This record gives sequence, C-alpha cells and structure tokens, in this order.
Amino acid sequence: MTINGNACNEITAPGFASSAEPGRPRLPYKVVLLGVPPDADVSLDIAAAEARMSHESYTACPTAQTVVKQLDDGSSTRDTLAWAPDAAVYTTNAFYPNQIARVVDLGFMRSQRIVRVELTPFQVNPVTGEMRYTPQAQLHIHFRGQTASGQTVAEPADFEAIYQTMLANYDTARN
Repeated sequence: MTINGNACNEITAPGFASSAEPGRPRLPYKVVLLGVPPDADVSLDIAAAEARMSHESYTACPTAQTVVKQLDDGSSTRDTLAWAPDAAVYTTNAFYPNQIARVVDLGFMRSQRIVRVELTPFQVNPVTGEMRYTPQAQLHIHFRGQTASGQTVAEPADFEAIYQTMLANYDTARN
C-alpha cells in the first residue's frame, strides 16, 4: 500500500480490530473484558508464548493523526495527516508493542469494576522491518489484595444481561 507516496504494509487479521493510536503502527488487536474485585491490584503474566518471525520485511502503516489548526478569525479546522509516523516509535530498534498483552483498568460500571486485556499478537520492529507473530500464549491474570467482599450486589436484570455478554468471566465476576 502507498500513503502520500510512502510505501507501507497494511497488517490485518480476521476477527481483529486495528489499533488506533495516532502515529503508531496500525496493527491487529483484540480486547477481552474482565470483571475484577473492586479493591484488588490486577497484574498479568505471560506464562508461555510461541512467537514466529516473518521472513519478509515490513513497514507497518501508521495510524492517521488529526491536527486541529487555529485560524486567524478564531475558528479552527481539522486536518487528517494520513502519513505521520511517530518518530519515537519508527526510529527505535525494538519491537512495537513491547508486550503481546497488557491490562488496562477501565473503572466501574455501576458496582462492577472492569479491566480490559489488550491482546496484540503482531509486533513490528520499524527499524529492521522484522515482524513477530504470536499465535498462542498462556496468560495469567492475578488479583492481589482484597479480592472478595462476601456479598453479591443485586443489579437490575438489564445490567446483569450486559455484564453477561461483555465479561469473559461473568460467573466469577458476579461474586
């Protein structure tokens, strides 16, 4: 693919979304939502992962950036920069992202604390053009500190139905 005269590779995978951090390599990722104890510290360990290296060279396309410009009359305009790679990433001789999974604390939805586990099985080294793919990994999510109150909060049926469809660990999180 060519964007504004710059050649890059569009890396996609069926069933995965594309990352959207402006200027960073646009790579496939998946999100798993988990219900976690309200006061627990949450961490993730990658227990086992089998990575495969590509034999081709890749320049991952950067995610477009939107720039807001102030005009002389006080108004503003938005301009999308299709080719605007983040120099901090594209000039670093390291795999991006540096982990195949991470935990992001989202906060609470009513009484349920929710975290998202971001899975990024594709990693690229923008300097060398190498791409690494991890088709399988074993992850351990740890809850430390206060992990159970002994009480189940009664939520309206509509919210229980939402939790049941969005949380990968609904039965455990309910307690």
